[in-house]
Amino acid sequence: MSEPREVRGRKPAQTAMALEPFSVSPREACRLLSIGTTRLYELLADGELQSYVEGNRARRILLQSIRAYIDRRVAHAAAQSTLKPKDGAEISANAASGGKRRRIGASRLADAQVR
Repeated sequence: MSEPREVRGRKPAQTAMALEPFSVSPREACRLLSIGTTRLYELLADGELQSYVEGNRARRILLQSIRAYIDRRVAHAAAQSTLKPKDGAEISANAASGGKRRRIGASRLADAQVR
């Protein structure tokens, strides 16, 4: 196996760092975030991701905004996972964010079974 060759006097490690993109195509952004194009454009419309148009048609999404979005989602998930209502019942993060699945406390479960 041959060693990576130098590019214009730079060492291979320096070349890899220098080639990291500042922006990506919508298709690549979808791949990075594991979402579809509709969701991507919703995030753009909501201001969650930043983009610009290169030339007449080529939209580019800033990699920095993708990283910031992921950081915000991770922080939000961490905050949601520790929620507990006043009566001591546990609510999962999915239920707290409007999802359908949730756990309820024993007293609320008994009330639900009586009805």
